[in-house]
Amino acid sequence: MKGKINTSDCNKINEYIGNRIRLKRRLLGVTQVKLSSYLGVTFQQIQKYENGKSRVSASSLLLLAYFFDINPSYFFDGYEGVCDSSHDYAGSSDTDEIAESDKYLQSFMKLYNQHSNNRAKKLILAISELIFKEFREYDNT
Repeated sequence: MKGKINTSDCNKINEYIGNRIRLKRRLLGVTQVKLSSYLGVTFQQIQKYENGKSRVSASSLLLLAYFFDINPSYFFDGYEGVCDSSHDYAGSSDTDEIAESDKYLQSFMKLYNQHSNNRAKKLILAISELIFKEFREYDNT
């Protein structure tokens, strides 16, 4: 068993999950209002989730996965941190990274929303997720 956990470091997972929620929501062109209505919370709560200021409950993660039609593990994919204060959280959010990825997200959102073909939309999502993963891996080197 490891030593005492630094809970402020553990909160990095909230930021990471929030970023994943924001990424998927924007890629699908879903508003915070629509998502909040589905979850039965305010849009301000969605903002708190996306900014890592509030924890997303397990039941809400399952609802989000169902809403986005994804596996719940998506929210943790690529996260390499552990709740250990000696660990360097390379997977945590970074303002510059978010700003740069937002440029790409906007482009993919436009492309995604232009298509009615589900196969094309799935390919666009797959490409955008690969790019997001590459950003993470490149940033961690």
